Amino acid sequence: MNSPKTKQIRKFVILCLIGCLLTVLSCNKNKDQVPAANNDIKTIADLANRLKTETGLSTFSNVLKQATITTEDINAGITVLAVPDTAFVKTASFANSSKTTTFSATSTSSNASASISGNPNNYSDTVASPSLTAVNIKDHIIKGVVNFSQIQSGGRLKAISGKIIQVIKSNDSIWLNGLLMEKKALLQSDKAIVYELPRSLTNTHPRGTISIAVYNATKWVVDKPQGVPLPNYPVYLFRTQEDYAATRANSTSRYAYMVKTDAAGNALFTDVLPGNYYLSAGMLNSTDTLFAEFRTKTSNNLLLGLSSDTLIQSVPPPSQLYDLPGAFIWPDANGDGQIDDNDLQVLPIRSVQTLDEGTAVSRILVGKEASFNLNTLDQQVNIMYGNFGTFTANRVVADGYMSQDASSSVADAWTQFNNFTFTPANSTITNIWDRASSAIGAANWIIKMVNQHSGIANAASYIAQAKLVRGITYLQLVTYFGDVPLLNETNFTTDLMPSRKSQSDVLNFAAQDLNAAADALPNGVAGKSSPDRWTAYAALARVYLLKNDYANAKLTSDKIINTGTYALTRSSEEVFQSAENSEQLWAISSPYLGSLFKAYFYDRPVFPYVRFAEVLLINAEANIYLNDLTRAQAMLNMLQLRSGRPFLQLSTATSKEIFYTVLKAEMPREGDSFAALQRLGLAAQQLSAKGYKSYNSVLPVPLSALNQNPNLVQNPGY
Repeated sequence: MNSPKTKQIRKFVILCLIGCLLTVLSCNKNKDQVPAANNDIKTIADLANRLKTETGLSTFSNVLKQATITTEDINAGITVLAVPDTAFVKTASFANSSKTTTFSATSTSSNASASISGNPNNYSDTVASPSLTAVNIKDHIIKGVVNFSQIQSGGRLKAISGKIIQVIKSNDSIWLNGLLMEKKALLQSDKAIVYELPRSLTNTHPRGTISIAVYNATKWVVDKPQGVPLPNYPVYLFRTQEDYAATRANSTSRYAYMVKTDAAGNALFTDVLPGNYYLSAGMLNSTDTLFAEFRTKTSNNLLLGLSSDTLIQSVPPPSQLYDLPGAFIWPDANGDGQIDDNDLQVLPIRSVQTLDEGTAVSRILVGKEASFNLNTLDQQVNIMYGNFGTFTANRVVADGYMSQDASSSVADAWTQFNNFTFTPANSTITNIWDRASSAIGAANWIIKMVNQHSGIANAASYIAQAKLVRGITYLQLVTYFGDVPLLNETNFTTDLMPSRKSQSDVLNFAAQDLNAAADALPNGVAGKSSPDRWTAYAALARVYLLKNDYANAKLTSDKIINTGTYALTRSSEEVFQSAENSEQLWAISSPYLGSLFKAYFYDRPVFPYVRFAEVLLINAEANIYLNDLTRAQAMLNMLQLRSGRPFLQLSTATSKEIFYTVLKAEMPREGDSFAALQRLGLAAQQLSAKGYKSYNSVLPVPLSALNQNPNLVQNPGY
């Protein structure tokens, strides 16, 4: 019989058996689930202690405990990517690690075609894990509990350190910056989840985007300083310079990626494996006539040569003064001031590193190596005249505002010249100096090149034109700046930091140039837009005035007067309507000097560089200083008669003032009024009320010139 006590015992045993069975079933049901963290993680130290119980994570957990992670971040949730102790033992390549799967250059979509050979250049597979620190361990911590199943392939996460982590998915596998992540979490709570990676993320990078702009340098013009964009042109990324050399040697193509430029000349590489790539363009096309590398030769399985992504814009650098604007500027690798085989560098020179965020950009200029020919010589002549014209335009306007021929009614750039408040930083003064230097540099180049190349047709004419421009430019430079550097065709390639030469030395040099030009230039030219011998003599007479050599100023101007070739027009205004009238020695279209200059010059269509009225004034000025007032008076009254002004009677006491009155009336805004006040000693008398000080007799040396050349000194007062 079953007593009540026996029944009670039996019931207890049954309940125990049921409890054990439920426990076993529960354990079997949850044996593959993520181990719980008991939801007791309140600090980063708590998490580190929990991880320490995991096999092989002692290094990571010890450093994690030292990391500065706020309680707020913990409460908001974090995702930790732990690294095993084994990752910090090996220092060799991890490419064969059992836990690392390398994805190839073509495993995901890309707009670039990729070469099938070579190392995939994935930083994750080639760089060992660095030592863990309390700083770089933050590369492995992401704010929030991340659900990787919801992240699309190619998505990016940011660690609390700021490191970018790219997620790549393939089937049911997930790679983080190329590292295969263990799918099963090591532990999980409501505040933290931990996954394991085979190595540290610190030296890894996401796939990147690279944009390369390609320009055709043979299409260079002044307003296109790199040339023009080159569409539909192949661009290559190479992992090593050895791969590039092998490809150029016509062996198996070993480029990493290749794309062609779009209509705007841009080659866009997307989904690029992280790393540093060397750039080249177009060289695989055997019919290509444009190149980015020149003077190449092979050495030790590498290709050496010249390459550049910069073009000459005005005057060539000292190391390659035989090239013209638009030619490549070759790097002077050994700094010896010349370009030769000692400057060859390993090609390709250009490289670009993928970025964790954004697009890495670079450019390639392709073209042809410049060579000397008549076309380049003629181009340089045009550049010389262009710089001389811009120099003249700015100088003439500055002269007009300083002499009060023109006045500024508003506070504009010319107000500083009206009231003599300009400084060495004034942009117009800088432009005057720079354009004069460029004109002289071009003239020096022309003379040197013609002298070095035999058989050039009209060689004497090229040299004469260059010496004329150089002589006039130096004359005007010393007129407005005083002492200036003196460079000619023999020393402009070597004297890189010239000091200032005395006004006397520079004027002597200008006189030599202008005498030589007068000997070689023709007696007359078909059009007055080109200078002839008498232009050179007129400029030479002006040099003699500035040298106080009044006898030669008179003699030289008399030569022009006595030719009988030139005569005053019926009215002074008629002079400016045509470049071909009898009064012009050398004249150009005033719009050639710019629309602003034309407006300054009363909207006249023609501007005379030199005209017969100026020759008469030079002669009159020389005769005043030679005390031949009768001759001076005759010259001035020729101008008075033509313009309907009353005849003049000169006296010793007033001759200079009367002369200046005629000059100012006869040649307003033609660029000699302020200079004449200085020659005649009348500047202080005429301009003091406008703010003129004695040191304003010359302009300041531009600040930019002083910064570039420590051997220059500033004019007193500035």
